[in-house]
Amino acid sequence: MVTCQAPVGTGKTTAVLAWLIKRAMADGLRRIFVVAPRVTILGQTATVLREALVLPGEDPDQVIFEHHHLAEFQSLESRHMTASWRAPIVLTTAVQFFGTLASNRPVALRKLHDLPGSGVFIDEAHAALPPELWHQNWLWLRQLSSEWGCRIALVSGSLCRFWETSVLPEAERLHERLPELLPSNLAVIAFAAEADRVHFVRPVRPFATVEDLAAAVWAEPGPRVVVLNTVRSAATVARRFRDLGMRVLHLSTALCPRDRARMMTKLDAWFRSEDQDWVLVATSSIEAGVDLSFRSGFRERASVASLIQLGGRINRNFEWETGGVVWDFRIDSGAGITTLPVVRRAAEVLERLDPADLANEASGLVTQAMLEELVGDSIGGALAGAEQARRFPEVARLGRVIDRETKLVIVDDRIWKRIAGGETVPVRDLLAVSVPLSRGRGMEDNISELVPGLHRWTGRYDADFLGIMADDSATIDGEAGEGS
Repeated sequence: MVTCQAPVGTGKTTAVLAWLIKRAMADGLRRIFVVAPRVTILGQTATVLREALVLPGEDPDQVIFEHHHLAEFQSLESRHMTASWRAPIVLTTAVQFFGTLASNRPVALRKLHDLPGSGVFIDEAHAALPPELWHQNWLWLRQLSSEWGCRIALVSGSLCRFWETSVLPEAERLHERLPELLPSNLAVIAFAAEADRVHFVRPVRPFATVEDLAAAVWAEPGPRVVVLNTVRSAATVARRFRDLGMRVLHLSTALCPRDRARMMTKLDAWFRSEDQDWVLVATSSIEAGVDLSFRSGFRERASVASLIQLGGRINRNFEWETGGVVWDFRIDSGAGITTLPVVRRAAEVLERLDPADLANEASGLVTQAMLEELVGDSIGGALAGAEQARRFPEVARLGRVIDRETKLVIVDDRIWKRIAGGETVPVRDLLAVSVPLSRGRGMEDNISELVPGLHRWTGRYDADFLGIMADDSATIDGEAGEGS
């Protein structure tokens, strides 16, 4: 196992992939996995890899496979649509990867057989898992490395070195640092500039309304990005900003992967235009590992890691000499603004920290925050205990990265008609036009099921702006959608 901690914009992704490809050639690795905390990263990484690695005459989708959603169908009628990990390079999410390590279901464990003897690149490792799940997953990663021939790289601009702390029992800690790919002399130079690149600020009180938030956003120079904790809140803010006359784009898992890719293309065009007076409203899908650079950012309060991650999308390449700014804000709930209970503890930890320290001491603060967030945690110990006792159904339940049931819902009628007609639809086509929905008020009225585990969306769908949130009765959970 190795680490790579380097500031944003220094080429970590391509450098680590080059290292893993060299290891694959030297050690005869079977394939390479790229594990990202958010689905948005996968598309950009896939584009870079296809341009660099796919040879003339090869099918890019056979060489590099993007696995977006938790699409694991249990029934005989739909099991053929379950994704596999058999491509030479597999791009997947932390929800998929770590959920498979914890799973006790044969349909999920089919993928696990493809993992031994592989290279594993865990991108934005500090954001890959909730803190309480790292103890057991760290043991699994070490086992993959020591017993199953895997080469693992933990990569981040603000790496949380929990394996050296009391997050782990004394017997399981590492008392020597993992090898670091970035030479220490270059790291000192690179991190010295971070304090000038971005500044973190915190308003005194919460915004009372979306209009108050809009006024603060519009007072900062563009291009701007606003990140909300839930998909519903992001849709509410984007809709209201547009009604107020703002030039706005919206990006979340309310849009299927195909339409998110279209929004990313449009976003790139906006970045290249002379008019930079616009705002992107998004969920956490945009804040980690995406190669975008805004001048001003606003992050609804969540964790220390989330705030630092958004800072990585601000003034990313030092386009503005005076630096960029990130606001750590709160907004009162109600009128379409919803809360995300799972971030409450992390938000309390962040509130006690001085935002001015975040640019200078990112790695240390992320580690400190993780230790504080784990105070009173019961899940981590229970998961490790269940694993030791081989209570595998309990391991699967406690080890889920997202503790919610979601349904895979197709939003494209053309794909749905092909399935209804008995056609076998390639899994990549299926995932490209589907969204993960959690149970909620009004949702059951807008879906229908043809085969077990696969549903069709019958409500309104806005492919150019709000996606499934164009139908205000839909309930989609922010976390369930973003990482799956």
